[in-house]
Amino acid sequence: MPAIRACLEHRHSYVRRNAVLAIYTIYRFVTAKILNFVTTFIWNKQEMLYWILISTTCLLVLVSVVTGIVMADRPPFNGTR
Repeated sequence: MPAIRACLEHRHSYVRRNAVLAIYTIYRFVTAKILNFVTTFIWNKQEMLYWILISTTCLLVLVSVVTGIVMADRPPFNGTR
């Protein structure tokens, strides 16, 4: 992720474009895998309790992954600028 982040600030537009496409590809791949997992699990477990549990877990994982991509290599905020 540091390499992609560095490319987002590169002086050439094609490098920045490729960095954005790389992030989009990673996001699309992770999203597709999670949705496939949830769909398979729901079809295997027809009970409502399992559906609610896995949906909540999936949403938390997805938010965590997206937050990790966005916040990669940022220094922690310590209250000063």
